[in-house]
Amino acid sequence: MKLVDFIDNLLHISFSGMSRKEFQNTLTVVRSLPGRLYHDKSWTAPTTKENIEILQKAGFFFSKRAQKLLNQEKEVIKKIQLKRELPDIDTSLLKGLFPFQKDGVRFLISRNGIGIIGDEMGLGKTIQAIGYLKIYSELRPALVVCPACVKLNWEKEIQKWLPGETVEVLYGKKPGEFPLSQSTIYIINYDILGYGEIIKTKNGKKKRILKGGWFEKLNTFKIIIADEIQYISNNTAFRTKAFIQLCKKIRRKIFLSGTPIKNRPSEFFTALNIIAPRTFPNRWKYLNTFCDPKHNGFGLTFKGLLNGERLYKLVFPLMIRRRKKDVLKDLPDKITTTIPLEVDYTNFKKYAELYNKIFGQNESVTKLQKKNNYEKLKQLAYACKRDSVFRWIDNFISTGEKIVVFSFHRAVMDDIEKKFDKVSVRIDGSTSLKNRENAKEQFQNNPDILLFNGQIQAAGVGITLTAASSVCFIEFGWSPAEHEQAADRCHRIGQKECVNIYYLIAKGTIEIKIVALLQEKAKMTGKVLDGEEGEFLSDDILDKLE
Repeated sequence: MKLVDFIDNLLHISFSGMSRKEFQNTLTVVRSLPGRLYHDKSWTAPTTKENIEILQKAGFFFSKRAQKLLNQEKEVIKKIQLKRELPDIDTSLLKGLFPFQKDGVRFLISRNGIGIIGDEMGLGKTIQAIGYLKIYSELRPALVVCPACVKLNWEKEIQKWLPGETVEVLYGKKPGEFPLSQSTIYIINYDILGYGEIIKTKNGKKKRILKGGWFEKLNTFKIIIADEIQYISNNTAFRTKAFIQLCKKIRRKIFLSGTPIKNRPSEFFTALNIIAPRTFPNRWKYLNTFCDPKHNGFGLTFKGLLNGERLYKLVFPLMIRRRKKDVLKDLPDKITTTIPLEVDYTNFKKYAELYNKIFGQNESVTKLQKKNNYEKLKQLAYACKRDSVFRWIDNFISTGEKIVVFSFHRAVMDDIEKKFDKVSVRIDGSTSLKNRENAKEQFQNNPDILLFNGQIQAAGVGITLTAASSVCFIEFGWSPAEHEQAADRCHRIGQKECVNIYYLIAKGTIEIKIVALLQEKAKMTGKVLDGEEGEFLSDDILDKLE
C-alpha cells in the first residue's frame, strides 16, 4: 500500500505491505523527493508540482484531500506550499510575548524543536527560544551556544522568563576544563566551544581534537539553542567542526539569526545541513545547485545565487522569518533592552581597588571631589567592558544594519572611532556646523556608513538620524531626559520602524547604581509632568542586574 495524504500543507507519504525489492524501490523514489523529511515512521515532502508528479509515476494512491492537488496549476501549488499552518497551543505560559513571538514558539512546536528563527534584529528571537523551553520543561539540561558578548544577556533573559531555573555561564579556555554541575541550563560561547586540545600526531605534526570531560558528557543535553548561527558558516573553522559534532549528540536544535546569510548563500549550508540533513545532505551538491559555480582559472568559486526560488521553497518549512515592517502593528514605538557585559579581570581589579579606596574613606569629601571620584569610576567601568562593547557593536553591524552609539567622554569616542573608523561618522562638541551636517548626511544616505559615533551633549539634540532604528548607550549621565532626547534622534517623524534602545552595562560596577538612580529620577519627573510615574528601565530589569 503506497499512500499520499495532504495535511498542514505538506505531502504525507507512507508505504508498507510489499516485497523487499518493491519496498527498496519505493524508498529510493521517496528519498529522491526534494525537501523530503522522515519522522515518526512516515515521510513528508513539500507540496510541489515536481513531487506530486514523481509520486504519481511511482504508483502512489492519493487520498481525497490529496487528489485535489493533481490538477492544480503550478501557481496554486506554490501558494499552498508557502502557506504556514501553526498548531493551536495553550499560550498561558507565554504571557508577555507579542503575537508574532507566540507564532515563533508555535512554529518550533510544529517542527518538534528543530528549526530556525530568522527574524530581523530587535524582534525578540531570544525570548521565542526561551518560550519553547518554558513549555517543554522536561528538556533539561539545555545548552545555549552564543557569541561571548551576549552570554550575560542570555543569563539575564533566562532568569527573567524562567525564574525557577538554575543557569550556569561557562568561562575558561577550553571545554575540558568544565565540570558539569547540576544546573538546568548552561551557556557557552562559540570560541570556547571550538578551542579543542592540541596533540602531536605520529609524524610529529600538531592536530587539534575535541577531547575532555565536556565532550564526553554531550549526551546529557536534550536541546541546544544556537544564537547568531552565522558564526558557524565557515566549514573549515574548528569551532564549526566542534559545533557540528556537538549537534550530532543532541536531537532538538533551535538556531537563531537575523542574518543567517551575511554575504552569499554558500554560507547557509552548514546550518541547513544540521537542521535538515536529508534535504541538504551534501555541500558539493548544494554549492553546484544553488551557488552559481564559476571557474576563475584556478578552480570553482561559489559566490552567487542559482535557482533561488527553489532554494527558498526548501528553506521555507525549516525557518520562520519576520521583518520589522511585517509586525509593526504588534510592536510598541520603542523597546528598551539592557545588555550586561563581561568585564576584563585586569581592569576590574583596578576598578575594585579605586572603588574600595573611595568608599572606604572616613573623612568627608567635597561635592566636587565626590563628582570627580564618580567620573573616575565611570571611566574605569568603561575600560572593564571595552572589549565586550567592541564585540557587541561588531556583531551588530555585521548584520548590515545601522546603529547610533552615544557616549560622554572624548576618550571613549576616540576609542570607538579608531575601532570602527571605516564605517562610522562622528559628532562631538568640537565638530563644526559644516562637518556636523556632513556627518549626518553621510549616516542618513551612505549605505557604507553603519555607525554614528555621537557625544550625548553635542549630538543628542537638534539632529535627525532616522536611517537607524537602533540606539546604543555605552556610557551613562545623570539625567534620564538627556538619554531620552538622544534616543529620539531615531524615534521621530520619518521613522517607519520600532526603535530599539540598548544600554550596555558593565556588570558589577557603578553603572548599575547610576541606572538605578536614573530610574528614580524618571519616576519623580513623570509624576510632575504626566501625573504618573515615569520609567527609565522597568524595575524587574533593574532587579536582574543587581
